[in-house]
Amino acid sequence: MAVLRRESFRLYAMERDRRQILGFLLSKGITDIRETGFTEENEPYINNLRNSETASKAIKALDEIFPRKKKPALAFFRSRKTLSDQGINSLAAKSSELLQSAERVSLLVENIRGAKASILQWETQEALLSVWEGLPVPGAFQGTAHTSMYIGSLPGNHSAEDVLDLLGGGSGRIHVEIVYAAELQTNLFIIAPRDVELSTHLLSIGFARPSYLDKDKPPSECKHDIERRLAELTSSVTEMENELQELSQLVSEFEMLENYYALCAEQERALNQLAKSTHSVVLEGFIPGHYAAMVKSELESTFDCIFNVR
Repeated sequence: MAVLRRESFRLYAMERDRRQILGFLLSKGITDIRETGFTEENEPYINNLRNSETASKAIKALDEIFPRKKKPALAFFRSRKTLSDQGINSLAAKSSELLQSAERVSLLVENIRGAKASILQWETQEALLSVWEGLPVPGAFQGTAHTSMYIGSLPGNHSAEDVLDLLGGGSGRIHVEIVYAAELQTNLFIIAPRDVELSTHLLSIGFARPSYLDKDKPPSECKHDIERRLAELTSSVTEMENELQELSQLVSEFEMLENYYALCAEQERALNQLAKSTHSVVLEGFIPGHYAAMVKSELESTFDCIFNVR
């Protein structure tokens, strides 16, 4: 069994012809008809306006990233170029493709912004790890069956002997290893027998656990992973910026696209104003696809009406 393709239509006509037009449509077997009225902001109007704003957003973003040459001081006195009928038809044919490019501009700008924010976060983590590279075990490592390991930082610059003194000497049973020492902070790890509990004492002297994210790997390995991730992000940003630069060549066409969709929105609003008139009627429905051209021709040659197939 063949599938009959149907098209949706909208008919703008004079109220005086309403009965005759309904009779004509019914005689053609078109029974899926409804009478309707619209406000200014019906769906086609909103879609066209949104598309115009998408093009405008792409233009603004590209002008901020790739500034064009400044126009002459008196350029604002020149009127904006209007599109000819041929230009409108040409632009309409490629409007969907251009709109996708404009949407791609916005997506690229957003993705680049997100990638650069991630780069800053990873660089911060890399800086934190750089002072822990001498740690031979993961940051979460807590020791063996017979020993406890405490990994963290103390405020100030300390030697291993200083730390042992702060812990009460340790009677030779505590081992302190300095990983990194600077004026404001000393990174270290402490190995002690399981029967020597140091947690409370360490907290009392300002001991704090490492602040880097991944403590399940040695810092040197974590730093290597971050460097690889940074390289990937940087490469991705470069690729997106190159694509964005290519799209910047379309900025003039985006300007025409913005005007085109704005014009479509205004036309839709004008038609909707007509729909609200006491002397007009709007009909919507569905029509067999192979009837559309014939019905449009007969209606528009017989009545004062506009028959649009969508």
